[in-house]
Amino acid sequence: MSAELGVALRKEARANFLEPRIASLELEGKGAKPSHTQVAQYLNCGVSYQTIGRIRRGKRVSRSSLEALCNKLDFKDWQEYLQEESDHPASLQHNPAVIAQLPETIRQKLGSFVGREHVFNSFKDFCQRNPRGFFTLIGDPGEGKSMIAAEFIRRHGIENQYPLFFFIQYQIQNNTPRKFHQSLCRQVFQRFPRLEERYKLVPNDCGQSDGMFLSQLLNDPDLTVSQQSPLFIAIDALDEVDDLTVGRGNILYLPTSLPNHVYFFLTRRRRFERQLVFKDHAGFYDLLQHAAECREDVAEYIDDYWEDPAKNENIRAWATSQNLDQDAFIDLLVDRSQNNFMYLFFVLNDMAAGVYKSVSLRDIPRGLMNYYHEHWIRMGMNERPTPLLKFNILSRLTETEMPVSAELLREFASYGIDKQVSIEEVLAALEDWLQFLHIIRENKTDRYFPYHLSFYDFLHDDPQIEEKRRELIAYRKNTTMSDVLLDGLDD
Repeated sequence: MSAELGVALRKEARANFLEPRIASLELEGKGAKPSHTQVAQYLNCGVSYQTIGRIRRGKRVSRSSLEALCNKLDFKDWQEYLQEESDHPASLQHNPAVIAQLPETIRQKLGSFVGREHVFNSFKDFCQRNPRGFFTLIGDPGEGKSMIAAEFIRRHGIENQYPLFFFIQYQIQNNTPRKFHQSLCRQVFQRFPRLEERYKLVPNDCGQSDGMFLSQLLNDPDLTVSQQSPLFIAIDALDEVDDLTVGRGNILYLPTSLPNHVYFFLTRRRRFERQLVFKDHAGFYDLLQHAAECREDVAEYIDDYWEDPAKNENIRAWATSQNLDQDAFIDLLVDRSQNNFMYLFFVLNDMAAGVYKSVSLRDIPRGLMNYYHEHWIRMGMNERPTPLLKFNILSRLTETEMPVSAELLREFASYGIDKQVSIEEVLAALEDWLQFLHIIRENKTDRYFPYHLSFYDFLHDDPQIEEKRRELIAYRKNTTMSDVLLDGLDD
């Protein structure tokens, strides 16, 4: 076992052996689940409470620490229940070229990925039970579906066997059947060069009205797949597809049947109105039905922030000010997050930046939408008179279906304001919301868009915000749109 990776107990060993032994300890004032601090003080075996917490969460620690704890608990067979080194993501041989093709917003956060073994194990079992098929991961906004899809690609991204993939992105209009088929068929050519030699080019109308060319490629004898070398195809965010172009059949013109050893890994929101028809094997994994496993993943994610010296100074200082030890801090955020990783990303980074320095634990928002609402208030959006400049900019950002420049935002930021707004004022207003925005550079111009659809949901579902947004839409109907929408395209 690599010293760098350390050792960890498998989940069944923790549940069936470790925790029952801890529960049986005669701890003073213990609750339903003794804290790591209580266990460390009672056992006094030279293992810190932080390390005991990592062991209980299935994280890797030094072999000597795990041995000391298990010996003290009279768990003699612990070495038979160690996770295999090959089970750990750090041991996988990733293909950098494949990872480089992932969307930047996904790639930036892939390094902090944790857990989700229950999802990957379910997919593995699905493939072992079925010779081919469609596996669909279902979850609410912010639960980490896109990151799971990205980690799925990374784990299987070894040379000559990497998955094909397509990340549907509503915000940048990368969400049409044609774009999907054009991208996927080109990837088929890259992985199977003999197909490219024969077909030469992907037809220009591929995916325009059907998915026949992709189906033809997947069923071609030169698509050399086997049980040892299957073809995985990952498609993220089916709910963001522009469905207006689809007149019949499955969304994206997905095939209804597949050849052997070809598997689709799909993700979508729980609310999904389009019916998919698969004649082949289909499996579904709903994160809501696996809340306990997701809770462990969330705890591990929080623990990584707590242990990270680059982030944890203000986090630990805030916890200390609230009389929370590591266990209590993790339990608090697990509860408040509602198993939502997008919530944790925002809240933990706010804490690391000192934003919550003077906020009490009772005022930490519960759930992603409440976090957005709390940020909305913190930015002064409920003040009177309404800060129209900020509101107009946000409305424009979340109504458009494409990234927009500061110049375009300026054109509409002056609604209800008795002066011409400057670019500098627009950029200053955007500063309050940059954590929710992604910036891309096109034609020498920075363009902005919210990188997660949950932010759209928040602004569209709040009645007061929606009322003001409608006023802005009415205003814009009385302006000349064509010149503005062409903003920057000729730069």
